Amino acid sequence: MKDSPLSAKRRRYDAAFQSEARRLAGENRLTQATARALTIDPKRIIMSGKKKGCCVGRQRLRTAMRRRGLHALQSKTFTQRTTNSTHGLCCAPNRLLDQPKPTQANRVWVSDITYLPLASGDLAYLCAFQDMASKQVVGWHVMATMPEDLITTALQRTF
Repeated sequence: MKDSPLSAKRRRYDAAFQSEARRLAGENRLTQATARALTIDPKRIIMSGKKKGCCVGRQRLRTAMRRRGLHALQSKTFTQRTTNSTHGLCCAPNRLLDQPKPTQANRVWVSDITYLPLASGDLAYLCAFQDMASKQVVGWHVMATMPEDLITTALQRTF
């Protein structure tokens, strides 16, 4: 009985996946037992297949990987910790909680300091003042460090 074109195509894709998985396992000098637990980047396999003239789809790749016990590479998000919550110092109370919302501009301003990750891996610090009624930023300043000048300069820019 002759195979359908679809099953022949699937076997080609499966063979391409197997060869790529073996190549990746060989690059990492893994034994057959540890190759099953290998986490592989699916995009890398798809791109490698395209270069070799064999197009492997995302769903087909996921099914083939699941059958072999391989898992897709999960990127772990890195959150830079810039706040020390265990400093033991008291925090300023929120005096706006029991006040009515302002209806006129330039009556109440709020501010915050946040960090901006740069492409170089460094951080820049942003201090911004916002008008509560109009929701407009009325003053801001960015610096590479977080001295008192960051806040005072941002406040001076509001006037």
